[in-house]
Amino acid sequence: MKKSLLAIAFAMVAMVGSAQIYVGGSLGLDFSGKDNSSRTGFGIYPEVGYVLNENLSFGAAFGFGTTSTKSEIAGVETKSSSNNWNFTPYARYTFFNSGIFSCFVDGVIAISGAKNSDATFGIFAKPGIALSVTENISLFSHLGSLGWSNANSVNNFVLNADASIAKVGIYYTF
Repeated sequence: MKKSLLAIAFAMVAMVGSAQIYVGGSLGLDFSGKDNSSRTGFGIYPEVGYVLNENLSFGAAFGFGTTSTKSEIAGVETKSSSNNWNFTPYARYTFFNSGIFSCFVDGVIAISGAKNSDATFGIFAKPGIALSVTENISLFSHLGSLGWSNANSVNNFVLNADASIAKVGIYYTF
């Protein structure tokens, strides 16, 4: 029994010893308008992660944002704003790595909410790309998502492949 525990401890130390931690995040801006309505959004998404090996990482992003809408119907202007939050832990699998360029997919569990509304829960696959600028600095982008969400007790199948929802960010790896 002692030998088994010692072997597990050595394996864990070896795995952790080769791992790297990264921190970073992204900013999000959203402007849209059509006819007599417009929407403006801003978000900040700090992130921390742990690289186990060249193909597998784990991490979590925390998001905070605000959205303002303005519309005019029959000469009456209405304005509203809301603050929101999200927490998205993920497992990242890097399936292509060619020097400074890599492609990955994140398996994400997303939990989000806003004041005076029910929390939203979802499970998504989010493809992305990364570019290593230096040994420690990388730029990344997620390019949409595919998955399921539940908001206000309504199940939704989600496929976002619109380039306007791409998010760009930066990581620093220790």
